[in-house]
Amino acid sequence: MGKILRVINILNHCGILSVMTKKRLLLSVLGMYLVLSCTSFAQTMSKQNHISVAVLTVNNQQIALFSEQFKQFNQSQSDVVVDVDFYSDQGLKSKLAGWLESGKYDLIHWQAGKRLEDVVKQELLLPIDTLIDKNTLRKNVSAQLLEMVNINGSYQALPFVYYPWGFYYSKAIFKKYAISPPKTWQEFIEICRTLKKQGVAPLVQANQEGWPLLTWVDFLALDNGGIATRKGIADNAKVSHSNIEKIVAQFSTLLEYGYFFAPDHSWRWEQTLTLLMRQQAAMTLIGQFAESAIEPRRSSEFGFFPFPRKQSTSHHPEVAPVDLFVVPLASKKHAYLPALLDYLVQPATNKALATGLGFLPIYPQYDGQGLNERATIGLHTLQKSSEIVQFFDRDAEKQHATKLASSIGQSILLGESSAFSKALLGKEFVKSQDQTIEFGLPKKLLNFSSFTGSRGTFLASNILSSVYKQLGYNISVTRYQNLSESLNSYEYGADGELVRAKILNNSTDDLIQVPEPIVETSFYLVCRTTDTCSKRLEANAKVGTSMDILALKDWWLEEKAIQQNFTSTTLMLQAFDSGQLDHMILSAIDVSAYEHQLSKNNYRTILTIPFYHFIHKKHQSMLEDVNQGLIEFKQTPAYLEMQKRYWLQ
Repeated sequence: MGKILRVINILNHCGILSVMTKKRLLLSVLGMYLVLSCTSFAQTMSKQNHISVAVLTVNNQQIALFSEQFKQFNQSQSDVVVDVDFYSDQGLKSKLAGWLESGKYDLIHWQAGKRLEDVVKQELLLPIDTLIDKNTLRKNVSAQLLEMVNINGSYQALPFVYYPWGFYYSKAIFKKYAISPPKTWQEFIEICRTLKKQGVAPLVQANQEGWPLLTWVDFLALDNGGIATRKGIADNAKVSHSNIEKIVAQFSTLLEYGYFFAPDHSWRWEQTLTLLMRQQAAMTLIGQFAESAIEPRRSSEFGFFPFPRKQSTSHHPEVAPVDLFVVPLASKKHAYLPALLDYLVQPATNKALATGLGFLPIYPQYDGQGLNERATIGLHTLQKSSEIVQFFDRDAEKQHATKLASSIGQSILLGESSAFSKALLGKEFVKSQDQTIEFGLPKKLLNFSSFTGSRGTFLASNILSSVYKQLGYNISVTRYQNLSESLNSYEYGADGELVRAKILNNSTDDLIQVPEPIVETSFYLVCRTTDTCSKRLEANAKVGTSMDILALKDWWLEEKAIQQNFTSTTLMLQAFDSGQLDHMILSAIDVSAYEHQLSKNNYRTILTIPFYHFIHKKHQSMLEDVNQGLIEFKQTPAYLEMQKRYWLQ
């Protein structure tokens, strides 16, 4: 271009070119130069080989990290250019089958376990060890993880990250009550008991999507029968009835004492971390992907401990999902992938990618450098594990996993394990009509305390949910076994008492009674015969109750009966049927709920009283609106229908 311009200048100096001729000549030369330049650039680009990659990400931070790693690869050599597209979890899963058939992508982010095995069985993948030397893989990938992708004698995929599951906890709550992370299940239960007595909800469970619930199946099965039991449940195969009973019994301990915070609301896993920060709950079972949602400035507020086992041996199987890259057999770019795979498997690349995502690197020599306290604990737990198990959702058929997840959510909601038990045994379970989980993101959420042991609290929560919705609020309920635990909950932000008798006014100055009663109901003495119900109780009669009924204090003194408390109505009914109790006390609502089981028994009315709603004094400005809202709701057909449903008409 420079030489051409010099020739034009000489001709112009000699007077050979006119002004117009010079302009036309310059434009022609410039146009020719641009054409030649573009042609040269296109030829250069055509010599580069483009590889398309599909990656699963959950936020912009992860997108930026993957983008940077692939950018560095592109800059490190000139033969291959990586083009990367990002997808959500559901977006990638829904399109995977089509991509594997079409070869649209040359490298795809995928997951170990049954999900990998299924696509291998369909012969949709090119084994990764046909593109990268096996010795390189063995040198740079942990043997434990590499074995997980060893199918049909070949390494089918390239692992690149993995992460543990366990409990994230509020350090502030643990410090306040001088609690250390538990090492055994027994210690874990003792922590839950201690916290609940102080009015702290020990646990909160992510349940808006079913998959977070399924880790309970993983760990409980591993703790009661080991790998074989867990595999049998995942495969929907026959499992020892004894082990099923042990799994259910272990989980029931958490349900019967109401250790879960606000189970009637759907919580995203991100929200469970917020509840820990607010000290509304102490612990949540979650995977290390939680790190992506924890702001650096709040990181010191969270601790982590592995799932505590019944046996205190040092080596257990652990749950640690593995993410990996697979190569579709239908890809047309196999010849250009070795360079990229070799780059991804190098320790420096793997460390930057894994730790940046908040996960663990997969190379054997990794010593935990650069990890925070939680991730270090997770790494050491996995390094000493006897075996690594994939997350249940990745190892089970979707329909089976969905049913089990639903049963766990149902059991947490109702505080008893029958739905979970039936699902594990392959039986159908009926979803409760007493209470349903509120899905969607709860805005302006009020959390009320209540007592365990009566389905009448579900009636109150349904009524008050309707009332508060008219005022623009959602409500959730956390149930406690006794009044002292309930009153302690106000230290942790509880917004009031869902339903109590008027006598509660004598126990606290923190609450204000809403004047309009929610409902009037009766309490019954359940007897085996008409004769025993028609006269005064015999001396030292054993009378069971499953709820903290303040209004019956004088009745106990008059009857001189021996009060026996139960954590659930189900357990009390079992004790009554076996003859351990002489009588029971049930509300009208509970008599209705267990009508068939009580068909041969008799009843005597003990007391009929109104029950009220109480709000915390910090919400005093809402009192008039709540009271008026309740008055108006009681005039609606919906209220009348609820009364019929709960045997109050």
